[in-house]
Amino acid sequence: MIKKIAYYFALAIFLTCCSVQSVFAGFEITIVNDSYLTYASIDLVLTPVGFDAMYGRISLGEITANSIKKFIYNEFEYCKVPLIEESLMPKQTGDCNLNLAVTISPKEISELIVERKFKSIVKQPQTISGEVSIKKVKTRMKGIQPPNITIIIKENSEDGITAEFTEVK
Repeated sequence: MIKKIAYYFALAIFLTCCSVQSVFAGFEITIVNDSYLTYASIDLVLTPVGFDAMYGRISLGEITANSIKKFIYNEFEYCKVPLIEESLMPKQTGDCNLNLAVTISPKEISELIVERKFKSIVKQPQTISGEVSIKKVKTRMKGIQPPNITIIIKENSEDGITAEFTEVK
């Protein structure tokens, strides 16, 4: 009997200590402007794939010609990252992912708005969870960890925008 209690006690400690909690690790966005234009606004929209969540929108503001800007997001924020109530998140997240749409608007020439879409930007989806305040009510939310994103705006390119995605460690 004592051996069984010790076994269950050890098992409980093992499961408590070794279970992986999904925690928001934050992510970085780097904008590299390799063109001669100054852009008035850069907007990123993260949309969910495989789970029914509100999209996340991030406005990065202005970037000058031939410059680099870096943004770090450490806050677990609703409306920045696609999140869903924890109970509504699918149990199997293998089919879940994120898509990204990038829109850049030049400061001087407004008719040259450039948009580019990237599909399935996460290589190995990892769930994230945390509490957010929605209308002054704290709610447990879940989502997919966004990767670090590098957006490159090129002067002489067919697409005008390229991107690189690296997993957050």
